[in-house]
Amino acid sequence: MPSVVFSSSSISPTNSYRKRGNTVTASFYQSSGSLPGAGSSIQSVVVSFSDVTVYSQTTAGFSTNYFEISLDLDSAGSQTQVAYSVSSALLNFTGGSITFTVWGGGSSTSNVLNVRTGCTITITVNYSAASKSTGYLSASSIAQDSAIGLTLNAYEDSYCHIVRWSRDSTHAQTQHLDAGISYTSMSIPTSWPTGTAYAQLETYTDDSYSSCVGTEVYSFTITVDPASVVPTAGTLSVGLVQPATIPASWGVYVKGYSTAKLTLSGSSPGSGSSYKNVLLSCGSQQKSSQSETTFTTDALMETGMLTCKAKITNAYGNAASATDKTITVYDYFSPIFASLAAYRCTSNGTPSDTGAYISVTASVTIASVNGKNSLVTLQAQYAPAGSDTWSTAQAVTNGSATVIGGSISGTSGYQVRVTAIDGLQNQSGSYSQTTVTALTSDHVIFCMDGGLNVSIGMQGTRQRAVQINGDWDIYHGATKLNGTIPISRGGTGGTTAAAALYNLINALSAVTPVAGDRIPFIDADGKTAGYVTLTNLLTALGFSNGILPLAKGGTGSSTAEEARSNLGITPANIGAAATSHSHSGNDITSGQIDLALLPFKCAWGTTYVTGVSWASVSYSSGSGASSFSSTPVVIVSYGDAANGSSAYGVNALKTQAITGSNFQVCMSGGSGSGSREVHWIAIGT
Repeated sequence: MPSVVFSSSSISPTNSYRKRGNTVTASFYQSSGSLPGAGSSIQSVVVSFSDVTVYSQTTAGFSTNYFEISLDLDSAGSQTQVAYSVSSALLNFTGGSITFTVWGGGSSTSNVLNVRTGCTITITVNYSAASKSTGYLSASSIAQDSAIGLTLNAYEDSYCHIVRWSRDSTHAQTQHLDAGISYTSMSIPTSWPTGTAYAQLETYTDDSYSSCVGTEVYSFTITVDPASVVPTAGTLSVGLVQPATIPASWGVYVKGYSTAKLTLSGSSPGSGSSYKNVLLSCGSQQKSSQSETTFTTDALMETGMLTCKAKITNAYGNAASATDKTITVYDYFSPIFASLAAYRCTSNGTPSDTGAYISVTASVTIASVNGKNSLVTLQAQYAPAGSDTWSTAQAVTNGSATVIGGSISGTSGYQVRVTAIDGLQNQSGSYSQTTVTALTSDHVIFCMDGGLNVSIGMQGTRQRAVQINGDWDIYHGATKLNGTIPISRGGTGGTTAAAALYNLINALSAVTPVAGDRIPFIDADGKTAGYVTLTNLLTALGFSNGILPLAKGGTGSSTAEEARSNLGITPANIGAAATSHSHSGNDITSGQIDLALLPFKCAWGTTYVTGVSWASVSYSSGSGASSFSSTPVVIVSYGDAANGSSAYGVNALKTQAITGSNFQVCMSGGSGSGSREVHWIAIGT
């Protein structure tokens, strides 16, 4: 048990006879032990005198502001006594003067005691130290803008408490809790920084909050409120990346060649968070990564205005998007020969079968690329039909007839090769090229000497052959005959057997098959073809009059009943009872039969009769049926004795006025008296 000892440093007076009411004053200092804390309680106080003489023959002692003490009578020397009537104010004594007032003795003039010179007084205070309250937090970490709780285990029900919540000196809040409050909570503001915070629990003896018994400190971690961590999208920029094949001066996005580089700058996942995803997109192309903020597309294949987007998502799932950017991609295609014609002619372009020149008319279309592209080169060469030795290229004018050559001789066929190069091709070293046969003057039909060749639209180059200019189409009326022949012209509209069959079948109308309809077939060897009728097919499959017999896996019937019979299915062989069957009453061995299943109705209940007066009873007042369609049989009997008296049965009962809805009952005879309980049952239909 803890204690504190106070020893006297001076006593006055000493060696002086003290009568009742006289005083002795001593100055004390703390000589050992610990001062009691707030909320402590005194267990005992022991006072020791090193040298005191007591004269009284009755009682003797001292009283002080803090305690009283009795002394041994007729004693001289040292005394140690336990004080009584101790004031709790002694808990606050830390040293100083205490006045001892003498009491006891026979009379006010008699000497009671004498504190001798050199005497010392020692006061030992034994106390029970107060204990501080404890508590525990509801969580070890809490997000901003969320509440954390503190549960208190008060050491004394009368204790009050102060809870000081703090993150640092500038982020703190204090709560005063009166006695009896065992729980408090704190909603952490979003303005409080993340990190370690504290809840300091201070225990006080009363609501003056002046005597602190002790302090407990509990730590917890403040985490971020996920919803409050908003990412910063930053700024999206888009740059043109041009391959070497595109002229540097163009400065525009070209389909199939140009790429776009997207760069997201100034983005942030938010304080205390990290990137979860960065999504960059341009048109239909996109790049998804955890934190990469650049994206170079593949060659752009879409034309027109494309939207470029950037979206970031942080680890808390919060997203932000940068302002969209747009770019324009211009279409590009290699030069297209819209039309090309060539024929033998004279130097001024006049058609001639034996002319030394060729008139070439080429119309070429190029992609504009927003006005950046141009036709750089358009030139033609010629060579005898079937030869790979071409003449020196000569420039031709786009869309106009240009005469080339000058050294062509004879009547042999010639072919003309035209080359077109636009701005992009000129940069990349590519070109577009096509070949056409130079027609012999304006003749439509050419006959080779000797009659071994007939050519249409060209000069023949093969013997024993009919040739048609490959650039010519063949028409019958408005119908083009070269290429795939449509069904309407007796063709199939397809270039493969499968495609032809599909076209032919889908051109047919849906019909309902009948017995005489014919179905084509081919033998397995592929050498014999024919047809079968629907009747032939059903017969081959084993059907007879539209019914598949048992031997072929059918039922041999068109009705369910006959099918079951043919298959030998009976209730017995599948463990089922016949549709109509009956049971003996002996088959019922347990349970009960539902009243609704009986062939008759039944109602029953209890009523009371008084003497010979008729009591009317409705079947609906009891259980079972509420009425009968015909007059039922009614049976009545006395019930058990009422109020513990002996059984009835003195008088007989009688009934009357029995109908389908009620009946009457009373005691039989003329001397019945008193009230009797009656049980009744009615049976009928």
